[in-house]
Amino acid sequence: MAQFVAHASLDLVDEAKWETSNLFLKSVDRFNELSVAGFVTASHMRFLLVYDGPKAQENMKNFFMDMYDAFVKALLNPFYVPNTPIASSNFRKKAQTIAKKYL
Repeated sequence: MAQFVAHASLDLVDEAKWETSNLFLKSVDRFNELSVAGFVTASHMRFLLVYDGPKAQENMKNFFMDMYDAFVKALLNPFYVPNTPIASSNFRKKAQTIAKKYL
C-alpha cells in the first residue's frame, strides 16, 4: 500500500516543487492513515517518505538531508554505474542508521 501511495503522490511533489525554493516539501499527500513527505534536490531528484502517525517536521528534514548526503556519496563512487539501482550494502546500512536516528 505504501508503494501505491508514494507513486500516486509523485504528481503532487512535481507541482509543489515549483511553489517553493525549499528542498524539503513537508507533507505533500495523505491517504487514510498514511502521509507522504517530499524532498527535491537541485537536480530535481525526488525523495519520498511514507509514514503513519505524527512525526516531527525537523526530524524528517534532517532525515532527508542526511539521506541526500549518503545518496550523493554513493553516486560519487567510481564503481557506481549511472542510472542503475544502488546495490551497495554500505549504503543500505547507512540508510538504516539514518532512519533509526531520526524516525
